[in-house]
Amino acid sequence: MSLKLILIGIIVLVAIGGIILYIYVLGGGEKKEEKPATLENIIENIPKTISVTSSAFSQGNSIPKQYTCDRKNTPIPIHVSNIPNKAVSLVLIMFDPDAPGGTFIHWILFNIPVSTTDISEKSGVKGRNDFGRLGYGGPCPPHGSIHRYFIRIFALDKQLNLNEGIGLNKLLNEMKGHVIAYGELMGKYGRS
Repeated sequence: MSLKLILIGIIVLVAIGGIILYIYVLGGGEKKEEKPATLENIIENIPKTISVTSSAFSQGNSIPKQYTCDRKNTPIPIHVSNIPNKAVSLVLIMFDPDAPGGTFIHWILFNIPVSTTDISEKSGVKGRNDFGRLGYGGPCPPHGSIHRYFIRIFALDKQLNLNEGIGLNKLLNEMKGHVIAYGELMGKYGRS
């Protein structure tokens, strides 16, 4: 081989290495893996402006037995107001942060029309709760404990392209970056 070809090969290799180094340094190197969406980080810096109430109980008070596993397990009636004008759909997630195994999901509804003021099981598409069922699963804490149950309503700037039966993690990841407001109602329930 001629010296000229060897020099050209070295120059090409150095140039490729330089380009790769340039892209790596200016591009920030390896991209940091995004944190998965959670019930808490999905609302960071999001205004809490949606009013969420129930005819069954008021903020911080006891949830009546008819809405629990100890009676009829009837879905809690939810009333929402002050939905932002830019909202396209609503999501409801009811959860128990005091469950022994970590946060327990009791109810998921999504693609609720923004014109809805009274939310029921038929208001949106049902997600899968942590009982393994679609729709509502009422409070059912272990005997001897009182748990808090949060009903959180999210206003989104889009409809979610998800199927019935979706679980919490996939739902939250689809919601990420699309929550424009939220509100919540908290009730308590205990069993002796």
